[in-house]
Amino acid sequence: MRIAIISDIHGNLTALDAVLVDLRQQKPDMVYQGGDVAFGGSQPAEGIDCIVQEGWKGVLGNTDEMLWDASARTALESSAPKLKSLFKVFFESCAPATTEMIGSLRLTWLRALPTELRYENQG
Repeated sequence: MRIAIISDIHGNLTALDAVLVDLRQQKPDMVYQGGDVAFGGSQPAEGIDCIVQEGWKGVLGNTDEMLWDASARTALESSAPKLKSLFKVFFESCAPATTEMIGSLRLTWLRALPTELRYENQG
């Protein structure tokens, strides 16, 4: 069985489109998404829509969780104090903008993703 795992899309629809072309050539038996779907790119809604349309199961990524849970901010700033200004932009500018772009239904979809997914071969 051939399994493809697509991860860290970060709202980059151009890259996702290229991956789709390759997947159609490679023809894996299953495709999973490994999180970080929306946060950080210019087309987060379209990336989510593509994954939903393709029917890929997957997990919640840590950057997508930043869209509604700012509790990680303190730990991130403590672990990398030199990046504090970057985390400020992430949490105060990028997260609200991404949330607005994806809308409430897609945000609900993201929030419902599990943090872990296991594949168990039945054969």
